[in-house]
Amino acid sequence: MARSSHSKHLKRLHAIKRVRYAKKELERLKSVLEKAKQDEKEMEALSKIADLVTKKGEKEDSTMEVEAKKNVKGPHNYPWKNPKKLKKMEKIRRKEKLRANKKKKSGQWLP
Repeated sequence: MARSSHSKHLKRLHAIKRVRYAKKELERLKSVLEKAKQDEKEMEALSKIADLVTKKGEKEDSTMEVEAKKNVKGPHNYPWKNPKKLKKMEKIRRKEKLRANKKKKSGQWLP
């Protein structure tokens, strides 16, 4: 930035803001850390209970059943694209199919 009095004034204001928000940020981080510790303790307790139940009850099979994944990127499925854009692409695809079929029927199309 240029060294005008206005820019110097804005820099001072931003520095004050940074100090003020740093305190709030620190408090937020501490609260998140406390919640994480509580969740960790709860998970340990639940895992102990789960271990006791599996030992007393049925034997747990060590191998997990894995479901067959569907192909996320199928022939006409693009999960990263906007639905509106997908509809537009589908329209274009249909028009191209119709044109190809018409050319096939008329005998103009050679594979």
